[in-house]
Amino acid sequence: RDDARDAPAAPVRPTRDDREPFMRFRASDGSDILVGRSARDNETLTFRVANGSDRWFHARDFQGSHVVLRGQRGKEPQAAALDDAALLAAWFSKGREERALDVTTTDVKHIRPAKDAAPGRVHVSNGRTIRVRLDPVKLKRFFPDREFLDRGPRPKGPPIRRRVS
Repeated sequence: RDDARDAPAAPVRPTRDDREPFMRFRASDGSDILVGRSARDNETLTFRVANGSDRWFHARDFQGSHVVLRGQRGKEPQAAALDDAALLAAWFSKGREERALDVTTTDVKHIRPAKDAAPGRVHVSNGRTIRVRLDPVKLKRFFPDREFLDRGPRPKGPPIRRRVS
C-alpha cells in the first residue's frame, strides 16, 4: 500500500552508542564541565575524553559521577569554575541529600584506573578536598526548571519539639 510508505517514520530512540557518555554544563566563566552518566561512562570520560590539563572531581565517600572541568594548558581555572564543577560532582552523587559534602579534585593526569575493580573505580594522587554546600541558588543556575529545598544551616542544640494542639 502507498499509505504505508507515506506515513511518517517512528522516532528512532538513540542507542547507547549514539549518545555522549557525559552531560555538558557551562561554568560561570564559560568553561565546559562534563559529567559522566554511569560507571562505564565515568571511565570513558576520565580516560578517553579528558586530557591531562583538565580538572577531575568526585564526591568523597559516595558513589557518583566523575566530573571534568575542561582546562587550558598552562592556565589555572578560575575559583568560580572550580566551585561550579565541585557543586555538580556533589549533586550527581548518592550524597545529594546531605546539606554539604566533601568533593575530591585533582588534575586528570593524577587519576589511574583501579586494577581488577568495577568500571569507574579509580586511584587518586595529589588530590585535595573541597567542602561543598548544596546551595539551591547555585543549583538553580544549572537546573532552571527544577525546584530545590533550602535546607539552610543546621540548627545548634537539641531539636525543638513543638506541641501539637
